[in-house]
Amino acid sequence: MTAIEWKRYYAAERHRLGEGALAALLDGAPPVGRWTALVFPHTRLEASGLLVAAAARAIVESGRDEVLALGVLHRSRAGAVARSRGVHGHGLAGDAGLWRDEFSLDALRALVELQARRCGRRAPLLIERYPLLTGDDPATLSGYAELRALVDRGAAVVATADLVHHGIG
Repeated sequence: MTAIEWKRYYAAERHRLGEGALAALLDGAPPVGRWTALVFPHTRLEASGLLVAAAARAIVESGRDEVLALGVLHRSRAGAVARSRGVHGHGLAGDAGLWRDEFSLDALRALVELQARRCGRRAPLLIERYPLLTGDDPATLSGYAELRALVDRGAAVVATADLVHHGIG
């Protein structure tokens, strides 16, 4: 499937599950405790939703206003990114919108927003970036200096990864 088809697939799963089931995931998620960075999968919520919910709860409970969220840029966009080599985020000058169909952070965003509402808090700003193909130098990521400053002033860092695509998780 293409990235946009996966985006629709996961959106349909969240819709089908409904707010009650998503809230149950948040309620059942294990506490994270003290943390600096979190990594979570971007698979079906029915399969690994407690892990995503634990990250979402931890983000909201941290009280931080800003969260740097690193996503994965999938398939159809990867080739375009490889050709552009300077377009690696969203909301950046020169950004061609290659991230628009990406889905790897959608479930986290939805659960953070839901948990914030449930707690009567404002959801933190998720600053989403997709650092695919930066090679061995993270500083080649567009906006790296701004992101580094963000982390230096205490923003939380979360990332998603393809943890169980192949073999036994």
